[in-house]
Amino acid sequence: ICFKNEMEFWKVDLFFLDECCKSHLSEKKEELEEIARRVQAILDDLGVDTSESRWKRFQKYVWKFMEKPESSFPARVTAVLSFLFILTSSVVMCLGTIPELQIEDAEGNPVEHPTLDNIETACIVWFTIEYVLRLISSPNKLHFVLSFMNIIDVLAILPFYVSLILTHLGARLMELTNVQQAVQALRIMRIARIFKLARHSSGLQTLTYALKSSFKELGLLLMYLAVGIFVFSALGYTMEQSHPDTLFKSIPQSFWWAIITMTT
Repeated sequence: ICFKNEMEFWKVDLFFLDECCKSHLSEKKEELEEIARRVQAILDDLGVDTSESRWKRFQKYVWKFMEKPESSFPARVTAVLSFLFILTSSVVMCLGTIPELQIEDAEGNPVEHPTLDNIETACIVWFTIEYVLRLISSPNKLHFVLSFMNIIDVLAILPFYVSLILTHLGARLMELTNVQQAVQALRIMRIARIFKLARHSSGLQTLTYALKSSFKELGLLLMYLAVGIFVFSALGYTMEQSHPDTLFKSIPQSFWWAIITMTT
């Protein structure tokens, strides 16, 4: 802030700063904006406006209850339950792929056990109620919908309902085989719900913020890694192509060797 004030006093445009200084200034600005948002949220929690309508006060109460587990004991219990539902859902997803725990349908295809399916349904109902309550009580609906963690929440519950629709209505519109393939493709999206754990872990939130702050540096690292993969794949293909039993039959096929060699 002092630096910007000095620049404005001497009528020096920020455009003349070096890229490193611009990047550092931008990071500090984002940090200050984040601090301002947190301070404003705290002030909103402490202040009680009696002129607000009953619906507004109810929205604030629900938002505080769902978003701030430390605000009360029931809110803390709800957060713990949500955490347990996420773990249970992830475990059920893994157990459903074990052949010994699967059963066969009328056509002899392996499907998940009904008990695991019922547990999955119960978890989805909890996630849906949680998301709807947070959406209704959100002070900024657009920011809520576009938030990364809330997009993860949608990806965690949407495949269940789409699969349900395809299973009951899709057979009338397309072949049963295509419906089953579409359902299987959607069910793999359930892995997104493991990211919901970040909502209940301050450590994961800190890690996410650190990765976000280091986005440019990570991009540079990945670029150097991509260059190395390309160079060594081309060299491996050039050296091995004359061998009759070679597995390096093209440069793209050599990418796999270069990737696992450079990343392990």
